[in-house]
Amino acid sequence: MVTKKVVQDIIPSSRRSIRLVPLARTEKKEKEIEKNIELEKDEDIQNEEEIIENKVKEKKVIKEKERVKVSEKDKKPSSKGRFSKIVIFGIILISVALIGLALSLLYSKAIVTVTPERLDLNINGNFIAKKDSNTFDSLGYQVITISEQANKSIPATDGPLVQTKAKGTVTLFNSFSSTTQKIVAGTRLTNTSGLVYKTLSTVTIPGKKILQGKVVFGSVVVGIIAEQAGANYNIKPLDLTGDFKFLGYKGTTKYDGFFGRIKADIVGGFSGNKKTISTTAQTDAANELKKTIESKLLARVAATIPTGYMMFEKSYTIEYQDIASSTDQKNLADVSIKGILYGVIFNSKTMIDFIAKKQIQDSRLLDYKIDGLKSLTLKIVNDKDFSPKKGNTLSFNLLGQIRITGIINETELKTKLIGLRVKEIDNVIKTNPSVKYATVLLTPFWMRSFPNSPEKITIDYK
Repeated sequence: MVTKKVVQDIIPSSRRSIRLVPLARTEKKEKEIEKNIELEKDEDIQNEEEIIENKVKEKKVIKEKERVKVSEKDKKPSSKGRFSKIVIFGIILISVALIGLALSLLYSKAIVTVTPERLDLNINGNFIAKKDSNTFDSLGYQVITISEQANKSIPATDGPLVQTKAKGTVTLFNSFSSTTQKIVAGTRLTNTSGLVYKTLSTVTIPGKKILQGKVVFGSVVVGIIAEQAGANYNIKPLDLTGDFKFLGYKGTTKYDGFFGRIKADIVGGFSGNKKTISTTAQTDAANELKKTIESKLLARVAATIPTGYMMFEKSYTIEYQDIASSTDQKNLADVSIKGILYGVIFNSKTMIDFIAKKQIQDSRLLDYKIDGLKSLTLKIVNDKDFSPKKGNTLSFNLLGQIRITGIINETELKTKLIGLRVKEIDNVIKTNPSVKYATVLLTPFWMRSFPNSPEKITIDYK
């Protein structure tokens, strides 16, 4: 039988232990202890916070590194992606180049500013010209003729009785046969009004002919005079209707085969007291009429001179002819004067070629224009002997300054420039004697060659 253990209460010993010795604590020490405890707690807390902060920083650094790795991984293209981008970039670049080329061809243009070759010549010399001469070593001139008539009525008094017969010219025709017909002086002709005129000389009318299948009447010109005096015999071509007939052939077959037609005015017929005027009044009237005629003649010169010709000032003469006539007005006489201008004209280019032959040859100009010709002064040296009407040799002095400018054939120049590189333009300029130098402006600015169309090339002058 197992002996049962009895649990007894343990009574502590009454012996004192050093641990049980109560310490005598002062209030100051307790506060120091509490402060130390607080400091220890703060240090522990601070240490824990630093540990936590360091761990957070480590995590951030790790995450940042991972983010950078992921970003770099995303940025790094694959070889396939890189090739696609290169192809796309190449296509864009080629497209832009093609568009630029198309625009360049569409809107390209060139402006060529050229300075023509110019020669300034001072002329001062004596020269000789011959009428209608066209040889290389001589200068020629031509003559133009213009006529004007003016009249004026001035006071007059009755003079003595005057009887004059009208005179004029007619053309006689032979339509009768191919045989010639002699007409003696004094042969009578009559007009449709029954007035009779007589031939002034003996003439022979040729027979009719057949030329190129057509019949051509034989003809001859003869002077006639009225059979009687009187103003009624004065006839103008427009006044006469019908032909003159031969009175001697009346009643024969020749009457219709021979006839006459007025060629110039039949004038001078008068019967009565001729009006007379004083010498002074006649002279004054004549001088006034001459001035009027000269003004009219010179006003017509410009329209008479052919293109390419010129007439210098004072290189003309005017011949005046008095035409005496009377009027039906009482106590008035009609003074008429006719003026004929004979002007010396020169071919401008031929004249300058002759005068400035050497300078033009040295410049190699083939086509040019001349400026300043009107400012040149021509003085006739042999003015006492020279007569434009006679057409004899003219000796003159020419003084002044002219400019010769090369004429540029724009069509030919544009044709040579089509498609040409700009740097090669000098070769074109050197072969064109009319061009001194030229500058080029191309649009767009990157163009280096001229357009392929002449319409896109503009020629300006400086």
